[in-house]
Amino acid sequence: MGDPYFYEDTDILKNKLNIKDYERLEEAESHYSATRSLELNRKPIEGNFDFEHLKKIHQYIFQDIYEWAGKQRVIDMWKHERVLAGNSVQYSLENLIEKDSKKAFKNLNSRQWNNFNIDEKTKQFSKCIADIWKIHPFREGNTRTVMTFASQFAEQHGFPLKVSLFRKHSEYVRNSLVMSSLGQYSEPKHLERIIKDSMEQGIFDKVIKVYKKDFPAIKHISPETAILLNDLNNDVGKNLTILELKTKHLQLGKQLEGLGTDNKAVVEQFNHIYRILKEFSNCTLTANSEKLEKNMVHNKPNTIDLEQ
Repeated sequence: MGDPYFYEDTDILKNKLNIKDYERLEEAESHYSATRSLELNRKPIEGNFDFEHLKKIHQYIFQDIYEWAGKQRVIDMWKHERVLAGNSVQYSLENLIEKDSKKAFKNLNSRQWNNFNIDEKTKQFSKCIADIWKIHPFREGNTRTVMTFASQFAEQHGFPLKVSLFRKHSEYVRNSLVMSSLGQYSEPKHLERIIKDSMEQGIFDKVIKVYKKDFPAIKHISPETAILLNDLNNDVGKNLTILELKTKHLQLGKQLEGLGTDNKAVVEQFNHIYRILKEFSNCTLTANSEKLEKNMVHNKPNTIDLEQ
């Protein structure tokens, strides 16, 4: 039996544009899917981060190209992978897509993401996303759909990703997903690397955006401290102002005076806020130093040629 998704006697996917040239179809698909993906970045599709949600994202991204956008594939499939010397990942069989999806999305949504530090979060999130990708529920467009889904999930759960990093290194992303989907032979470090980089940059950008209006010097904050601040805000369920951070620090100090240093959770939060406030002071000093240096250069007196 041939592939029902192909035009007869070709390896070209049937498409709404009736393009029967591989390169032209690839170009059109890339253009339309990139445009739709950008639209989703601005206005994400709402859902419960389950299989139905993933289908809606696929449908939106590929609505201009394929009639079957948003519908799970009806055949088993395999793909030649360069990083596997032409072999294929063992994707879910067509009749197991629903079952495997239910398990993968349950694993993703059962995690208490706020309880993980960034290293634990990276490992857990990379594993969950690779498990969803390995199902490969659609005939085409799985990587773009899954990474869009992953970005929306991360944003919703307080650890935004730098989406442009995935676009810039799209081949690396796909290859790293392949290498994370080989069962006992998996090599997840490649996917974990780009997920962590994206997470660190995404959180840094989020913190800058939240605080830059009232505290422009925030641009000098370190990525590590930005992560601490983001985790603290996630824990309390709001973006704390600088005044609220100082107040909370004083409250925790008084609390520790009564409890001593045995309460590790209180001590840890006290130390984290101290580090954040200290870095805020350093940010102010750096900004003032830059301003002073800029003024000195701007107001530098003309030199006098004594030999004239």
